[in-house]
Amino acid sequence: MLPGWALHGDKDVTEGQYCNSSDKEAAPAGWVRGGDSSYEYNGSTNNMAYVDICLFDSEENAHATYTEWKGAETNKQQAPEPAVGDESVLVIDPGASEDTVYGYVRSGKANIRVRIEGGTGDDPSGAQATMTATLKRLQQLQDNKAATVTAPDEQVTATN
Repeated sequence: MLPGWALHGDKDVTEGQYCNSSDKEAAPAGWVRGGDSSYEYNGSTNNMAYVDICLFDSEENAHATYTEWKGAETNKQQAPEPAVGDESVLVIDPGASEDTVYGYVRSGKANIRVRIEGGTGDDPSGAQATMTATLKRLQQLQDNKAATVTAPDEQVTATN
């Protein structure tokens, strides 16, 4: 995570329904497994960040869930620069929320969802750096390498 953010609770294995959209109680089609974690900013739960990683049995099922996650509010969506994974989008203040940024990325059969709440509506770079670093770390681990990428490094790279 970025400076000031600390793990809130434990990293958990995610049950299938948590890889679906919030209004569904069943696991999405093709869900295999997932993990999630939450973070607090400078010891306060007024500002929170959430990271979900969900693995699917096929790219098609991962794409279907990614599409559902990002929603239809295209006026609130922006493409991250540089692009992340096979598909990625940042959604600024979705629905009726304020000061919330969602970042969604799909790479192959894996989806990553990042939500950062509190004072972030005008600067999505933290969500972008977090989802980029999460994906790169996941790829490093899949390649049997040490996970060395960090969100602060990704934020610096994105701003240069």
